[in-house]
Amino acid sequence: MNINDSSAARKPEDLLIRTKRFAIDTALFLKKQKVTIYNDHIIKQLLRSSSSIGANFCEAKESITRKDFVNKTAISKKESQETMYWLDLLVADLGEVPEIKRLHDEARQFVMIFVSMIRK
Repeated sequence: MNINDSSAARKPEDLLIRTKRFAIDTALFLKKQKVTIYNDHIIKQLLRSSSSIGANFCEAKESITRKDFVNKTAISKKESQETMYWLDLLVADLGEVPEIKRLHDEARQFVMIFVSMIRK
């Protein structure tokens, strides 16, 4: 799904699937990493924030009021930004890894999608 495709924001089911896939991909990537004293905290935080993106959007999708939808979607945006932060710290440990770049790009796209949903 391309971020420039505005249908991404209009198809919550697709975004739910995408955020779930992102959480799974992140978890599978982290599962392959050797845990060290340096990256232990980063890995745990990254696992939490990456899985929280979709969980909060799932709640937003079920919102009754616009205000609740905006609040939950804003949390998904914040979790996406936090995920980018932890991925940046992981690069400091592992170096430039294509999978980290891909995950970072996806998290950045989530930020843009959620911003567009909040502004509507």
